[in-house]
Amino acid sequence: MTKLSVIGCGYLGAVHAACMAELGHEVVGLEVDPRKVALLRSGRAPFHEPGFDDLLVHALATGRLTFTTDPAAVAGAQVHFICVGPPSRTAGTPQTSRPSTPPSRLSSPTSGRTTTARSSWSASRPSRSGRRSRSPRT
Repeated sequence: MTKLSVIGCGYLGAVHAACMAELGHEVVGLEVDPRKVALLRSGRAPFHEPGFDDLLVHALATGRLTFTTDPAAVAGAQVHFICVGPPSRTAGTPQTSRPSTPPSRLSSPTSGRTTTARSSWSASRPSRSGRRSRSPRT
């Protein structure tokens, strides 16, 4: 069993964390919003996704999934998944040139070897039909 951290527990991060816990990994979800953490800890998602609350409740019940606002809780994780949106520019458009959480801040020299992966949704863009679409980007 690998210890994982998921930084950012919005739609992408919370689902990723619960799925990884269901696969048998020990997962800690780190989120800055205490209201979101309270909802997730209670087995309720702060968004609508059919069937996700059941998955969340089960993953929490196994003890392999926890949510916190304390960055120290990710110490010892072997893999960090950064699931936060890109920082915004002044005009509100996404700044996609760098992640908003620098990987160097996720581990200390004494925490051993870690791997950091960045996952996010790409910015909305018009499709050929003229509708806005979103596609996953890893």
